[in-house]
Amino acid sequence: MLGGGSLDYRLFALPIVIGLFSWSLWRAFTRGELPPRVGGIRKTEAPIKFWVVVSVYGLAVAVWAAAGVLGIYRVFHPRPLAERIASYYPVAAVRQKVGGHAVLNCAVTSGYGVKDCHVVSESPPAMGFGPAALQISKLVTLPDRDRVGVHPGQVINLPIRFKLPVRKS
Repeated sequence: MLGGGSLDYRLFALPIVIGLFSWSLWRAFTRGELPPRVGGIRKTEAPIKFWVVVSVYGLAVAVWAAAGVLGIYRVFHPRPLAERIASYYPVAAVRQKVGGHAVLNCAVTSGYGVKDCHVVSESPPAMGFGPAALQISKLVTLPDRDRVGVHPGQVINLPIRFKLPVRKS
């Protein structure tokens, strides 16, 4: 998937359920008792058991919260662009183990992405680098260093270089 991960409902449902349980536990704590489903332990009658139960639940909440934060980080921080565009590498070029490049002519959007692209040149020809570059252009946002002197609506030439991925053994 291009976004680097899918938005799984379980990612948000579990922290919500644990949050509701923690809230009911805190509410019971402030009243001086635990919910009946945990045995109705009163803080004054069995303080050690009470604090053990509260500590275990607190630890569980902390672990699930950390897992949720890591999961949310994965959802909102996709893989690097180089990894995402590897799937667009032309099949014919992979078979022949050839690298190449294409130059696109595109309009800059207000968010410094590109739109309305067309292929100006590709090398080597007929290997599919032009169509692959058009697909990749949908993922491109100009980095800060390339935004200097460029304004939204301006037409630019966007070079895209294809380098064969190095296989790790």
